[in-house]
Amino acid sequence: MSDVARRARTSPGTVIYYFGTKHQLFHQAIAAADADFYASLWPELDEIESGTARLARLIHRSSTSDWVLWVDLWAYARRHADMLEASIDFHRRWCGTIADVIRHGQLRGEFSARDAKAIAVRFAALSNGLAIRMVLDDCPAPRTQYLAMSVEAAALELDCDADELRRELAAVPVEAKTEQADRETEEAA
Repeated sequence: MSDVARRARTSPGTVIYYFGTKHQLFHQAIAAADADFYASLWPELDEIESGTARLARLIHRSSTSDWVLWVDLWAYARRHADMLEASIDFHRRWCGTIADVIRHGQLRGEFSARDAKAIAVRFAALSNGLAIRMVLDDCPAPRTQYLAMSVEAAALELDCDADELRRELAAVPVEAKTEQADRETEEAA
């Protein structure tokens, strides 16, 4: 709690007053991060007509997500049953979003007609596993690896053109948050 208070430039007592316990603070942080991610992602996706471009945007945005928080949630939920629901909701929402993007591309004839829900579960598993590599920063260029492997997996699963998906990914506007995260990763190395 004192670390949170220091980062928020307030007192530990104030943090305890508003959140009560570390557990409640963590639950609020998870809920806020999840809501923020989807509140900005879904309008972005809705503005994109191409299924391939939507998928590229989804891959890009997922690579800039606060994966440290999600990895902490997975570990925490194993020890605290009341957080398990938040973890399950996160997974369902993530898989549902992936499946929606896939179905959009299938309706446009850009992706093969396969089980979107099953592909979404596999793709979520891949993104979660690659996110662990990004969080641990135990490989050279973890974000680059995340993007490259996500594109390859999506192209194989959906029988779509990997080069086109790479071009769409390269065309995604670079956000200041992504640039800042990349600079921080470089500075830490």
